[in-house]
Amino acid sequence: MCILAQPVLAAQTINVGIYQNEPKLFVNAEGQPDGFFVELLGSIAAEEGWTLNYFPCEWNDCLERLAKGKIDLLPDVAYSDRRAHRFLFGKEVVLSSWSVVYVRKDTSLPSLKALDGKSLAVSSSRRSGRK
Repeated sequence: MCILAQPVLAAQTINVGIYQNEPKLFVNAEGQPDGFFVELLGSIAAEEGWTLNYFPCEWNDCLERLAKGKIDLLPDVAYSDRRAHRFLFGKEVVLSSWSVVYVRKDTSLPSLKALDGKSLAVSSSRRSGRK
């Protein structure tokens, strides 16, 4: 989900906050904006005639910059009532979580609530060459 501090649809230049949240949004090893949201925003900007300026920041700093109007757009922010009072959220979900829970064939998992009290192993796949 992308959020806006204020409507910027008519703007020619949009200042975008970018923080390290691979693979969705990050600054790559070459110092360039990268990730799913960067590609998506680039396509939209090309279609709309916008110029995108990316501003790297840490998560809390990004939110503060958005609140102060120093950036116009911050991709990949989870909705909360508190944030909805401060920022304009889009109506469409751009990307849902791709987290997956795997269980053995002989195990039934009717809902995530069934995991209460259980031990879990977590696996994170990362592309080689990235830290």
